[in-house]
Amino acid sequence: MNDETYIKMCDCAEIQGQKPQWLDGEFVALRGVDTEAEQAGEWLMHPDPRFVWCPMQHQLQEMVDWKRMRIIMEWLCVTHQFTWWTDNPLCIMSVSADSLEQAWLRLVMKELHNKIWTGEAWIGGNE
Repeated sequence: MNDETYIKMCDCAEIQGQKPQWLDGEFVALRGVDTEAEQAGEWLMHPDPRFVWCPMQHQLQEMVDWKRMRIIMEWLCVTHQFTWWTDNPLCIMSVSADSLEQAWLRLVMKELHNKIWTGEAWIGGNE
């Protein structure tokens, strides 16, 4: 995962709070140092604050109710590299993302925490 923005997006309490206890083949970045995530070995990383866990697409999908998300996905447009969804005439929501992981992370944060990405930080919330 060579995506500095995605690492920054993942470095939030809502996502890091769902980090698996054992990381085996997961993607992590060293907080404040790495600009790209590397695959971790079999490490116990849950309590280690030095690392940012970067969930893969399937892990992000597991965070939300798939039946509900299927309905939302029918209405979702993903722009930039994911132009095949933009032809949907029912599209009412646009998500600019450089990767499917970024798009899913934005969707997870909006649906579960009512937060949107400004390009620098998550804003809003369910508080």
